[in-house]
Amino acid sequence: MDSSRKRSEVLQYYKDKGVDIEEDKDDQDTTDFQKSIKSVKNILADHLVKSEESKSEEDNYDKIIVLFPFEGRIDHTLSNIHTLCKNSELLKAEG
Repeated sequence: MDSSRKRSEVLQYYKDKGVDIEEDKDDQDTTDFQKSIKSVKNILADHLVKSEESKSEEDNYDKIIVLFPFEGRIDHTLSNIHTLCKNSELLKAEG
């Protein structure tokens, strides 16, 4: 089985589970992590508008949990730290 077929099967598996799949093949200037943060910001903004309209506090979000190891290539690690710092208003460090 070729890799493109495997990839489409994996994507279909997650689509069937209700996962939103976003592909941005044209944007090669930002990392996947930066794209993820941007997507979460958009989701939070949409949710905030809906919450204000319904006046419901039941589904309020108050933080993003980011899980990834700080290992491997140093340039990737530094880029991830930089992205976290630029978006610190969305993140809450817990120990």
